[in-house]
Amino acid sequence: MFMVFLEQLAALVPPPRMHLQTYHGVLAPGSAWRDDVVPRPVPPVPVAERTSRRSYSGREQGLGGSARPPHRYLWAELMRRVFGLEVLRCGVCHSLRRLIAVITQRAVIVKMLAHLELPTDPPPI
Repeated sequence: MFMVFLEQLAALVPPPRMHLQTYHGVLAPGSAWRDDVVPRPVPPVPVAERTSRRSYSGREQGLGGSARPPHRYLWAELMRRVFGLEVLRCGVCHSLRRLIAVITQRAVIVKMLAHLELPTDPPPI
């Protein structure tokens, strides 16, 4: 009895790397009406309008970031949407912060922290 139950349960488990969601009817990939039902992606905003809008992406800030799909959010946009935090806005003067450098070399980080008289070792786990 128990083995029969396990066999039936194992038959419901999909094989690895198999799509778990399939569409039928007008939502199916080969449907002729799919283009009429599924919304199209939003066209990219022209550069002139992009600079006038309040935005947090690196490209608008002049960082030379690559173009990202419109459905992808940057971490600062997610923090603003989820927690209501303006992480790229200064708490004192309320201007936008911008990225100056990304430092990944440990020696440089230790030297900077030592100069600021901050601990140079990471906290214990």
